[in-house]
Amino acid sequence: MTDPVNASIVEHVRTLEDPRVERTKKHLLVIALGTLLTGGEGFQDMELFGKSKRAWLQTFLALPHGIPSHDTFGRVFARLNPQRFQECFVAWTRAVAQRTRGTLVSRDGKTVQASLDRATAASPLPMLSAWCSDQGGLVMGQSKTDTKSNEITAIPELLHLLAIKGCMVASDAMGCQTAIAGQIRAQEGDDLLALKSNHKKASKAVKQ
Repeated sequence: MTDPVNASIVEHVRTLEDPRVERTKKHLLVIALGTLLTGGEGFQDMELFGKSKRAWLQTFLALPHGIPSHDTFGRVFARLNPQRFQECFVAWTRAVAQRTRGTLVSRDGKTVQASLDRATAASPLPMLSAWCSDQGGLVMGQSKTDTKSNEITAIPELLHLLAIKGCMVASDAMGCQTAIAGQIRAQEGDDLLALKSNHKKASKAVKQ
C-alpha cells in the first residue's frame, strides 16, 4: 500500500523561500491562504482572520509571537517570489485533489446563518455546498444561489467546479434530476440520488 498524499498546507509552503528570520516563517503564509480561501481580501483581512481564528490555528501552527500585523503581511508578500508561491499553491491543491479522489462527495443547500439584513429587509443568503464526507468534511466547492428553490440550476454550475472522477456524489431529493445525474456520469463520477414519491414513475419502478 502506498503512503497517503500529504495535503497539509504547512508542508507545501515549507519549501517557499521566506525573507524573514527562521522563527517567524511559514505560519504567516498559512494564515494568508486561509484568509483568501474564506473570502478575505487584503492584508488587514489577514490580520483579522488570524486573530479571530487563533484558537483553531494553534491546533496545527506554533504561534509563539502571536498573529502578524497587516503591515508585516504586506512587507512579506512584497518580497516573496510570486512564481515560487504559485508553484507551492498548485502543488497543495493537487495533493488535496488526490486525497478526495474516489471518496463520497455530499451536496446540499443551506441558508447562511445571520445573513438576513433586517435594516434593508434583504433576503438571507442561500449557499450550495459540496463537501468530502471521508476527509473530515472538507468543503470542495460552494456556489451562491438566488433562492432555495434555485438549487436545481445552481447544482450543474457547482459540479463543473469539481473534479469528481471516481467519486460517489450524493444529492438530496431536489437534486434528483436526469440532467444532473447525466452530468455526474459525464464527469466520470457515480450518482447517489435521493428519490421521493413525487417522481412517480421512477419511484414505482424502484419499488418494483
